[in-house]
Amino acid sequence: IDCHCHIYPPSFQDDIEQVINDAVDRGVKMLINVSESLEDAKRVLELSQKYDIIKPCAGIHPIQNKSSARMEHLEPMVSFIRENQKHLVAIGEVGLDFSPHIATSPESKEAQRAILREMVFLALEFDLPLNVHSRSAGKPTIALIKECFSEKGKKVPVLFHAFDGRPSIAKNLCLEPDSQFYFSIPPSICRSVETPKLVQALPLDHIVLETDSPALAMSLEIKRNEPKYLEVSCREIARIKEISIEEVIEATRSNAKKLFPKAFQ
Repeated sequence: IDCHCHIYPPSFQDDIEQVINDAVDRGVKMLINVSESLEDAKRVLELSQKYDIIKPCAGIHPIQNKSSARMEHLEPMVSFIRENQKHLVAIGEVGLDFSPHIATSPESKEAQRAILREMVFLALEFDLPLNVHSRSAGKPTIALIKECFSEKGKKVPVLFHAFDGRPSIAKNLCLEPDSQFYFSIPPSICRSVETPKLVQALPLDHIVLETDSPALAMSLEIKRNEPKYLEVSCREIARIKEISIEEVIEATRSNAKKLFPKAFQ
């Protein structure tokens, strides 16, 4: 199960069918297709009606047009989610990105926080999980999500994709009572120093697979990552955890089912 990918134009335009067939041939059963903008969300929804393997998510990514998301992005997406929530399997990709070249001012960080709060409240209202981006902002993202949960007195499952915070923070989240926090591992684990440490620290029952296609391929030579490369993540997790690939497939599928129950209905 690819729990976080971006299968839509412009990266995937003329060969989406081929990309899906290649993924299926390699054993991929489902694509949790996140969106970054309203335009993406519309495309993802259309594609999900054409291809059963695609399960649609909608949300405002903290980066819009290579800069920090602004409040004006919020209202149209909120309307879209309200109109289409019965078709969506998650709210995402949402989160915070405090990379210095993105969050260039306290105001831009504040706007990102305000947008994420609204996205979390929508997830709680419609009982949909969150598919989260938290680059250079692991702790603030976790804190804000938990704050929203306690404010509303309820929770939904949360997936942190390509988490770059400290492995100990991730591990502690998973060890909380009745934890519904999960972490997805992309093929770029092969060229990362930190991701193997994250896998080492995490309990297997909180790990899922992702490709983040078209990004985060296992090598920089690969210009476009695809869901068919999910097996790379799987193989690396098995190697690090010293278990069989079959065990990783079984566990990550079972975790994905807990994380995105609607996708399996």
